[in-house]
Amino acid sequence: MKSRTTISTMWIFSIITCGVLTACPIPVYQYSLEHWETDAYEVTIYRGNPLSDDQQQALDLLESAHRGEATVANIAVTMRDTATNNGSPDRQQSRIEVRYPSVTGIQSPVWSGGLSLENVRSLLSSPIRRRIGDALAQRVSAVWLLLESGDRNRDRDLENLLKEQTSRFEREIVVPDSAAWGGHDVQIHADVSFEVIRVNRNDPAESMLVRMLLASEPDLESDFAGEPMVFPIYGRGLILYALVGRGINPWTLEEAANFLTGPCSCQIKAANPGTDLLMDVDWQARIEVLTPASVGETVGTGTFLRGFDEAEQENQ
Repeated sequence: MKSRTTISTMWIFSIITCGVLTACPIPVYQYSLEHWETDAYEVTIYRGNPLSDDQQQALDLLESAHRGEATVANIAVTMRDTATNNGSPDRQQSRIEVRYPSVTGIQSPVWSGGLSLENVRSLLSSPIRRRIGDALAQRVSAVWLLLESGDRNRDRDLENLLKEQTSRFEREIVVPDSAAWGGHDVQIHADVSFEVIRVNRNDPAESMLVRMLLASEPDLESDFAGEPMVFPIYGRGLILYALVGRGINPWTLEEAANFLTGPCSCQIKAANPGTDLLMDVDWQARIEVLTPASVGETVGTGTFLRGFDEAEQENQ
């Protein structure tokens, strides 16, 4: 049975990219929700000729989404005209290509397909993504998204494990105390809470979401096909990383929970682990900012590494 966890890798990534880290008494889940703006997915429209009524409506919806009118989804739209008088039928077929935000460094497309109103609506939103957005906007500390394997018994057992462990985390985890950090005048949201949501990877309504999850790391689809996966999601829809197969266990779940509820180690979003989901959520309207964007003290990399080593040894 295959398993994989990316915790150590993502922590090292955070250290390397940040260099000198900033620690503050605000929990990661709160700081990221209030201050880290979502990065835009790159949507390229390859426009053929002529467009049907359905395709024109799809194009209009994407363009209005890009302008922030019909939707507030985190996308940036680019148009490329491929229509030619003597071109091949393939070049004349209008289609869409979707890529992760450039800051992720992920080169492969998330999804590509025909330009249609159905595909555009599926791209911009889905029932599960709305649930995730609602939960995070209501200040749930994190959503634990279980991507089902298709094995009913195994998926049920993992859901029970997630609920059991997150219930324990809610009872036991204590968020940072601002007084211990020099008495910063910040309003800590100390109510730690989690939500567990299951996703059927074959659900047509969630096909775009499943693609965003599986393509967020290079080996998830190729090396772990059919394995259950858990994606902790925090902030404004950030996928922390993937836990796979036997890598979904109390220790790895607790490590993720401790990071999400611990002090924000770096105020720069790009220096923290996570890949944004494409979501249609007006975060600016729904989130009340309770904390300042800059607070805390500088912490050297050596201090951070020592703290991480100590935490890892305690959990072995």
